[in-house]
Amino acid sequence: MDYKVFTFNEKATFFCPKCKNVKTIDASKFIKIKKKIKINCKCPCGHSFEAFLERRNCQRKETTLPGIYSRKINGKEVERGQIVVTDLSRSGMRFRPHVEPAFKVGDRLHIVFNLNNKDKSLIQKKAVIMNISKEMNVGLEFCQKETFGKIGEYLFG
Repeated sequence: MDYKVFTFNEKATFFCPKCKNVKTIDASKFIKIKKKIKINCKCPCGHSFEAFLERRNCQRKETTLPGIYSRKINGKEVERGQIVVTDLSRSGMRFRPHVEPAFKVGDRLHIVFNLNNKDKSLIQKKAVIMNISKEMNVGLEFCQKETFGKIGEYLFG
């Protein structure tokens, strides 16, 4: 399993997996780098480990959740399809549609799916398409971000 370190306010905090010692570094020089950044860490306890800097603002969780998207133009539904939500954060998500869609980057979608938590929480979000990969993985940013809510509970619960 990859050990990830999230940055916040251009700082990264590392926890030694062996002794739980904490060290915070200035990560500002890494923030604008687009590639995956691996850092070799050595704790004062003598334990060495590798960590990857995660420059996202929100933690992501890999999922396999079925759902539906719809796209409207002038209030009229012009496209609808089934999806699989492949990862989720408080600010957005990534999904794979079952069939090749007609939408493009910048379009707004309405997304509906249930979390696989004990309550099977219903999630309904309006989102903007930020990117579409060649493999048809679609990245969305939610129009309204949750501070905690159902998705936050799911991610951190």
